[in-house]
Amino acid sequence: MLKLHLVNPSEATYKANHAAILRYSLHADLPSYYRTTHLISEITGIELVVHNMCINLCIIYTSPFLNLEACPMCLKPQYDQFKLQLKRGKKWIACQKFHTIPIRPQLQALYHKPESTTHTQYLCEERVCASSQISTERDALTDTAIYYTA
Repeated sequence: MLKLHLVNPSEATYKANHAAILRYSLHADLPSYYRTTHLISEITGIELVVHNMCINLCIIYTSPFLNLEACPMCLKPQYDQFKLQLKRGKKWIACQKFHTIPIRPQLQALYHKPESTTHTQYLCEERVCASSQISTERDALTDTAIYYTA
């Protein structure tokens, strides 16, 4: 039985699903997580932005915190000290990373075709329809109430 993990689109989830599919079908030709993210970026034009962040979620190491080695709030180091010592200061690996996809390219990709812009009017049209239906029903109730009281 094939068990897939659908928790979130993280690298760990992708690798767990990748391993599960390969156990189920040894000859499956699946791209790596790295290759998949680059293919998606090439197709959509949307790129993932990754920043280091405090292990306790206090800050993201972008300007003005970009060059700090420790969080100014909780004083936890930005980089994994064990791995830093193990690699003798040659490999700086962040304790925690923050992944985001900027909204502007997502919206541009979503509405790059003229026909897709009609979807933006859907909610407005539905509200107008619901509002007019409520008005019609309210008027019918008012007319009925007047008829019975007369």
